[in-house]
Amino acid sequence: MSTGLPNRESRSKASGDAGRAPVRTIRGRETVPEKAARLLSSGSVCVVEVDGSGHGRARVAGDHDRYVVTIDEHGRRCTCPAWRTCSHSLAVELVVAGREDA
Repeated sequence: MSTGLPNRESRSKASGDAGRAPVRTIRGRETVPEKAARLLSSGSVCVVEVDGSGHGRARVAGDHDRYVVTIDEHGRRCTCPAWRTCSHSLAVELVVAGREDA
């Protein structure tokens, strides 16, 4: 479905940035996995504790604030206002699971 607005990829081509890799977006925004990968690669995730059972806690410097993420037997919890799976909790889950290169 087209909104009639150019996405980042088409704006990049129009501005002469043809040599750069296009940014994949949904409606002009990063997907949750893309943002989680960016948070990891930029060093925004500070693991506070992790155990061998896949549980852990971390501080994440998000785009707008700092958040605390906890992963335990009850699931993933983040102090951000997102009501679904957020990029902060996904980034921490990847670190705790040992898959930060995913």
